[in-house]
Amino acid sequence: MAVEADDPREGVLHPRFSEAVVGHESATAKFKDARAYGRTHHAWLLAGPKGIGKATLAYTLAAELLSERAPPAKALIEARSHPDLFVLERRMGDGKAAKLKSEIAVDDARTFGAFFARTAAMAKWRVALVDTADDFNAASANALLKVLEEPPPNCLILLISNQPGTVLRTIRSRCARLDLEPLDDPQMEAVFAQWKFAQGAGLAAKVRALAVGSPGRALALMKSEASTAFSLVSRAGISRPEGRLAILNAFRARTLSIEDFELFNELLMSWLAAETRQHSSPQGIAEAYQSIDLSAKKTLAFNLDRKLAILDNLVVADDALKAA
Repeated sequence: MAVEADDPREGVLHPRFSEAVVGHESATAKFKDARAYGRTHHAWLLAGPKGIGKATLAYTLAAELLSERAPPAKALIEARSHPDLFVLERRMGDGKAAKLKSEIAVDDARTFGAFFARTAAMAKWRVALVDTADDFNAASANALLKVLEEPPPNCLILLISNQPGTVLRTIRSRCARLDLEPLDDPQMEAVFAQWKFAQGAGLAAKVRALAVGSPGRALALMKSEASTAFSLVSRAGISRPEGRLAILNAFRARTLSIEDFELFNELLMSWLAAETRQHSSPQGIAEAYQSIDLSAKKTLAFNLDRKLAILDNLVVADDALKAA
């Protein structure tokens, strides 16, 4: 897929530019063992939390496979110009404002089959990478399913999923699975070293703690006002009106962006989950977690006031902690 103008996913830290995979040794070994013993399944589902390196591993595996009995593939993959690699992902919308489509369109999914109808141009293999399988609608998922049901020879399909339970069961059943886990602290430090993280040791430690093993979340935190606002969240802070006001004021923009809104709520729910584990009767906190998740989804679905929703969610969290 060609690079589209103003695509927010583009940049020097895109997974296809990574020099090495950090962590995920077990998943990598499972795939390479299958290759070594001639049991390479035609489709693999790389599953795990968002931002932990699934796409990095997928691009790395693709580069290694496409370099077998062929020129090194990495430079062409970085340029998005390798003829034997097809990347299926959400496209940019057609409106004036640069915005990603919410789903993978069925017309794009149908080009998936057309790719595999061609013969390989450079390598022995043809590789397709889906980022992510969570973004299919019913029609586009069925278009992919047709390829999975009758895979051509020497093809490999790598599907990335942040929420594998939402992927169509008939797709999951046709894939071998690689389960990836969040990175530990030393691995996160190694990722930061690759990125040449220059914001200072103090901020690096705070970002690492908030990112809970997800380099993708760490990147979002570095760019987001949500991390500044969340740094003010504490049991004492959210219990006072002035504390909740300070959290809202940390969002400088009058209209809170969707990305900042989503990230703040993700961090708030992660914080609540940690609080839940510290209580012998966590039912109320667990219910608050679900309430915040539902509130965030409704706010975005109906384009409600995002700052007001955050204020409401802080009150919900405070009430649950007081009752625990």
